[in-house]
Amino acid sequence: MLERGLFGLHEADDRSGVLVYLTGFREPAPDGVALLSQRDETFHPQLLPIVAGQRVAFPNEDPIYHNVFSVSAVQAFDLGQYKAGEAPRSQVFARPGLVPVFCNIHPKMLSYVVVLENGAFARTDAAGAFEIRAPAGRVTLNAWIPGAERVSRELELREGERARVELELRRTERTPKHKRKDGSDYPERPYKR
Repeated sequence: MLERGLFGLHEADDRSGVLVYLTGFREPAPDGVALLSQRDETFHPQLLPIVAGQRVAFPNEDPIYHNVFSVSAVQAFDLGQYKAGEAPRSQVFARPGLVPVFCNIHPKMLSYVVVLENGAFARTDAAGAFEIRAPAGRVTLNAWIPGAERVSRELELREGERARVELELRRTERTPKHKRKDGSDYPERPYKR
């Protein structure tokens, strides 16, 4: 079954990067390791979809230390401090859900690991289009991007047919300030290199 769609991001010319995914069935995690890199004091990508049970490696490509962590109820973890040249640290994400990921040293560093029940997901292109292959049956189509509420729609997918879906997502939320892993505020001045 091939699922096709067009996604409208309200008031945006570039509609790329929206995560579109199906829920309602489970698949095992792929064998491969997903990457969430640290480069130029930023996580790449900002939004990483994976399947529950998959391992994510966090290579540090900066010559400075980073300390990747999350306090999420879905998957809390703390990888400790390490820099470029040291072996990347990794984490297995066992349960579906949203896991915000931070650096305990650099407050601007934020990424989201979206742990899904299956591999039926895609990202929209600049026009907002996406395509997902999925088995026939009743599923929920979901779309999300940081700063917006998730949009969902129930679908009945039929064998050998294409379904076309149009959704609209509105960015309405601001990213709240977060705390360090111990619950304290980040220092006012940025760390020196």
